Amino acid sequence: MVNEINISLLGHKDHGKSTFIGRMLLGTGSITEDRIEEARGICRSLRKEFELAFLLDSFVEEREGGFTLDTTTAQARHNGFIYNLIDVPGHKELVRNMLSGASMADAAILIVSAKEDEGLQDETKLHVFLARFLGITKLVVAVNKMDAVANSEERFGQIRSGVLTVLESFGYLEKDIQFIPISAKSGNNVLARTDSMAWYGGKSVIECLEGFALNQPDYSRMPPRMFIQDVYELGGDRIAVGRVECGVFRTGQEIAIEPGGIRTKIEALSAGDGKPMSEARAGQNTGISVGNTSAIMRGSVCMDVQRAAAPGREFRVRLFCLPEAELLEGEPLELICGPQTAACKLARVIETMHPIKDSGPKKVAGIVRVGATESAEAFIETDTPVVLEKFSMMPPTGRFVLWKSGRIAAVGVVL
Repeated sequence: MVNEINISLLGHKDHGKSTFIGRMLLGTGSITEDRIEEARGICRSLRKEFELAFLLDSFVEEREGGFTLDTTTAQARHNGFIYNLIDVPGHKELVRNMLSGASMADAAILIVSAKEDEGLQDETKLHVFLARFLGITKLVVAVNKMDAVANSEERFGQIRSGVLTVLESFGYLEKDIQFIPISAKSGNNVLARTDSMAWYGGKSVIECLEGFALNQPDYSRMPPRMFIQDVYELGGDRIAVGRVECGVFRTGQEIAIEPGGIRTKIEALSAGDGKPMSEARAGQNTGISVGNTSAIMRGSVCMDVQRAAAPGREFRVRLFCLPEAELLEGEPLELICGPQTAACKLARVIETMHPIKDSGPKKVAGIVRVGATESAEAFIETDTPVVLEKFSMMPPTGRFVLWKSGRIAAVGVVL
């Protein structure tokens, strides 16, 4: 069995995320010679020395400007493990893309530069907050560019202390964090330990990632959930199509479909190519035949009838408002959770916090606004019932986005 894990790379734009991924690809032999030569040719045309980041960056603007514009995924294979490395933008104007990348991750690597003029940045703090907000608890802090500070143990300690303070303020525990001094450029402590930092006695980055991959949660053991992406009719039968988010569905199983209060039995399961299946597990796309059951529609949630969640209209949530957006109590919004959609409003704000400016939540009577780049605990109300569950218990139905005036204004999780 191959262990596979999604790893998000977080951190400031100049601290070496793309270079780190390039090192992983090159060091694990996960990139073709043709792609390596293509990157070398681009470097020559730009009159630059060979840069590992060019193995990853796919936009001309990135190569010339030296930063990542969009979320990009690269796959590294090593010792029977597959690492899907998600490189996300490091500058605050592209927080939307960062959220998209981080939301796909099972774990994260925070890259922080050891150079005196770089170190811990406000954007780094924001990324850490968002990672915690999205439920990422498996975290490696890679203190990069150690070769630029003469592999100084003292400088590593300074960075570690500053980053740990920020991490703890957002709810991370010191015992759960791996701090590793590295040089992505030279490969020190990325795939193997190095003698140049003999004072460091911990694991390499790849050793930490292997541990994460081996301890992945088994989503098939969770209560079954599948968002209905589409509904087809075939020979009088209705077939609900979607991806099994968690749990296992089996032929003959009694299921609930909500909203709608539908209770029915799975008559048959089919794979994407139409072949019959006896069961469909977490991560698989499937079609569920429910006979001539009517009223099922895109956005409904299929669940095991014994472990079904009741739809509701009021939810306690934690929100993060995107840059250049704001939320006001009572104004019209649209909630989206998977293919579920519903008109909604911000009913009541309990507390707010700015991840960079504030040392903790602010509970002030009469708060009616959540400002740009602010987090808030609040209640939202939907016009029609939807299936939302506590994010800590059921992530697929516990995270959502809020649209305002035709664009994403906030992301949220159910408390």
